[in-house]
Amino acid sequence: TFAGVGIVSFVHLRPRTFRQSSQAGHLWSKHWDQEVQDVQHALVDDIANGYNENVPILKEKAITLWIALALCSLEVIFVGWALIVVVRGQVLP
Repeated sequence: TFAGVGIVSFVHLRPRTFRQSSQAGHLWSKHWDQEVQDVQHALVDDIANGYNENVPILKEKAITLWIALALCSLEVIFVGWALIVVVRGQVLP
């Protein structure tokens, strides 16, 4: 389980590319000559597209966190069991 936690942690913590909204750095340069409603529509569309692209990535990360939690829980159970065995000097049924 210790190796499993290490593997799952690596999978979960590895760098991922998220879809970022591009309006902050390019708002003026791209939309300076457009009407306010057109700019608002472009912003909402960009944010919605980013959300749709990021949802699967975030769901995958949630799954790996649950796996890591389960493996850590097993590790705690195994270590506790090992301590009981050592203290009692016998293997429990």
